[in-house]
Amino acid sequence: MDVTSKGSTKIELSVSGARRGTPFWLVLGESDNAGWEATVAGKEVGGSTVVDGYANGWLVHPTSSRFSVTLRWTPQRTVWIALGVSAVALLVCLFLALRRRRGGASPDDEDVAADDREPRFTNPLVATGTEPRPLVVAAAAIGVGVVGAVLASWWVGLVAAVLVAVVARVPRLRFLIALGAPLALAACAAYVVVQQYRHGYPSDLDWPVQFGGINQVAWLAVILLLADVAVEAARRRGANRPVTAAPGDP
Repeated sequence: MDVTSKGSTKIELSVSGARRGTPFWLVLGESDNAGWEATVAGKEVGGSTVVDGYANGWLVHPTSSRFSVTLRWTPQRTVWIALGVSAVALLVCLFLALRRRRGGASPDDEDVAADDREPRFTNPLVATGTEPRPLVVAAAAIGVGVVGAVLASWWVGLVAAVLVAVVARVPRLRFLIALGAPLALAACAAYVVVQQYRHGYPSDLDWPVQFGGINQVAWLAVILLLADVAVEAARRRGANRPVTAAPGDP
């Protein structure tokens, strides 16, 4: 048996010397996973079976002495589809962001008039809008905290909730969220590079498992992005709050 080509998601084999009618086990020495499928002599034989207590195995019934075998990592198809959908979504977002509005806006339409205002630059490290009501702040903080606790861990949810509550009331502290997400992601990258340099982990399916110690920090980066959106929504809600005149005002 010879390996004619090998990639991360596809392996091509050439089998010779097989005996017709005499089955044998074809074993892929990687941890068993239903995602691996085999095609033997152009015929699909489906998913693998656990062999030797850990490996992927297929019981092959040869019909000739020489034939080819293809092993495919089928979940990659879903990854390619997801990447394609993401690319299309990105193009749509770019189109919507860059296209020019056609036609004049009606002066009587306040929403259209507001949308047609000239864009202006703002400091990304300072939250815009006005201070929201305490109930809105609490709802935003609790919502983000629950999401963080469910998806990651309790401390990620707690950190995100505290930051939402603080930044919603003190807009100058938005940098804690705006810079916190990329810094957390950079810490994850640095951890992976250092660990890989120190231990030289092999590039196989178990490679991501070696860096489980930094998972929660990676989730923190994602949850902080959600926290930033929650702060902006809360403060925008405060900006849209109707103003009531105090007694005695004209």
